[in-house]
Amino acid sequence: YETHIQKTFSQLKQLNHVVPKTNLIDKDLNKLDASPCRKTSLQPLAPDLHNFHFCLGIVYVIEGSTLGGKVIAPSIKKNLGLKNVTQYYDCYGQQKLMNFSNTLAFIDSFVSHDTQLDSTFRGAQFAFADLKQWMQCRAQQSVIVA
Repeated sequence: YETHIQKTFSQLKQLNHVVPKTNLIDKDLNKLDASPCRKTSLQPLAPDLHNFHFCLGIVYVIEGSTLGGKVIAPSIKKNLGLKNVTQYYDCYGQQKLMNFSNTLAFIDSFVSHDTQLDSTFRGAQFAFADLKQWMQCRAQQSVIVA
């Protein structure tokens, strides 16, 4: 979704702190010799992906997931004995919490009506559902490989 989100927010300097993450997760997967899980087309969602508040919901989920890096990244490195496989989680370094706080403030500044809040929630729900679908796909790939 990053391409759609970047187009939607291209004029807003308040999101300059957001690091694009698709490239980072692809690098992590490559270092783990894992192929990305190919997704179904986003075409049915094209109108929503151009909705500013829907995209805010997606940004909330994507940026919030990097907070897990405080716990998940060290665990991955320790348990797998690999370095440089958590670029996604480590993209903000020690600034994870500050960046997420900035993102929340940004989102809050644009959500003032119930319809805007509803659209933002729909975006977040979509992102969570899509993450679940991706994880199920990854789990199926792991079963096939094993």
